[in-house]
Amino acid sequence: MYNQAVARKISAIILDMDGVLVDTPRVARDATNQLLKSRGFSFTQKQFKPFLSVPAFERVGVWNKRYGWDLAPDIFYEQFVDAQLALVRDEIAKGEAKNKLEELKERGLKLGLATNARTVKANKLLAAMEMENFFDAVVTGDEVQTPKPNKEIYVKTMEKLVVQPSETIVVEDAAHGIRAAKRAGAKVLALKTAPFSRNELREADAVIDDLREVANYL
Repeated sequence: MYNQAVARKISAIILDMDGVLVDTPRVARDATNQLLKSRGFSFTQKQFKPFLSVPAFERVGVWNKRYGWDLAPDIFYEQFVDAQLALVRDEIAKGEAKNKLEELKERGLKLGLATNARTVKANKLLAAMEMENFFDAVVTGDEVQTPKPNKEIYVKTMEKLVVQPSETIVVEDAAHGIRAAKRAGAKVLALKTAPFSRNELREADAVIDDLREVANYL
């Protein structure tokens, strides 16, 4: 149950990127299958879902080992990022996430971004959304030793924001991210987006359907 008394002390909001800032997980399988078409291979939604908790760059190594492929991780990752962003172009163009987060900035809250994605993807996405200088702190998968569900990325983001876990709300969309934030000591709101069910998000302090609902927990 969410503790509203604790929420009144909140001074920072940290957001995951994929699935929170933009619903890229929704098109991750389609983007991957586009790139694998020449190999005559495609993932079903059921086959691909477990990989959503694996950093995209690391998926390539798993697939190479499992299927005997020889995909070049760096090249495939950049192609995947471009394909994924092309599929969410319309969503990005609406600028809804930026507008919703502006309301939080106007309240004087510090905003951070913590993503398992590599810096190249974060930079491309933030540039496409015209949010390059929007966040007070950004930490990517390139800057940590161990990705989510390890707490390192959230600890590092809070250090950059100069805030304590008790002052922080994290917005996540997947179980591994929720666990990372909880392990770092923060309160966690789970943004309900496909393909994860409310039951899969049950470790969060609360589940929301829209970023504007974050304001209800301040």
